[in-house]
Amino acid sequence: MSQALEELKRIGSLEIHKHTHIPRASIDALINEDFSKMNRIQFNGFVTILEREYLVDLSVLKKSGLSYVEEHKNETKVRTEYVPLEEKSSKLIYIVIGFVVLIAAIYFTMFNTQEEAQESYETQSGIVEKVEKEISPQIKNTTLQVEKELNTTLAIMDVNTTSESNSSKIDANATDTVEVIAQIIPVETLLTITQKSRRWFGYVDLSTHKKNNRTFKGDFDLNGSKDWLLISRPGAVVFEIDDKTKKYKSTRNMRFKYIDKKLTKIRLAEWQKLNKGRVW
Repeated sequence: MSQALEELKRIGSLEIHKHTHIPRASIDALINEDFSKMNRIQFNGFVTILEREYLVDLSVLKKSGLSYVEEHKNETKVRTEYVPLEEKSSKLIYIVIGFVVLIAAIYFTMFNTQEEAQESYETQSGIVEKVEKEISPQIKNTTLQVEKELNTTLAIMDVNTTSESNSSKIDANATDTVEVIAQIIPVETLLTITQKSRRWFGYVDLSTHKKNNRTFKGDFDLNGSKDWLLISRPGAVVFEIDDKTKKYKSTRNMRFKYIDKKLTKIRLAEWQKLNKGRVW
């Protein structure tokens, strides 16, 4: 064995592989002068790399190797040195498959979440509209009944103004009636939201952090004495508070806070801070 081969053997096939990326099987074959697992191109290439990287003279080895390759050029070679490449290819295939599965899982999760959210919006909107239809006649009937009772009470007061005792009774009855009216129709600030096109609108009661939504066109009233978080879909929206009007228009979702009867447009970060970290 030549001095150059002794030097390469001392360095070791593992270190040579790390430095040159030549397959370890081919390095071991060259060091042991086993040329049966390489063709002419591979042999020349590996020898050239070793001479360049380690400044060794492998001319004797090169001559022996080329002679052997020439004599056995018609024989079928088993290219064992490419096994590591096949293993790397297999690992790459598994990585690609895993990535595709991950993307598919994310897509279906987002699709199902969006579909469930839309279904929830439509269901809640339908419930609100149904309740309004059922309650509206009851409110009207109650209002008419109260008006009749109030007119009756006022008529009794006119007839019995000369009697002190009767007047006292009438005053007491009148007070009770006024209290009933205050309970049914409380005097409060109205927050009116107006949309020119039918769109979804969300609102969160800051006293309970309960969220609700409504899909509507036209006017929608909220209790202006409460504090709210409001969210509007892209488009134009108008707010009316005690005869004061504020108009907003955007191509993106708009978020607002209504606190102490003051309406302010806010960013997502402030919305989340007021809404316990939730986006909606």
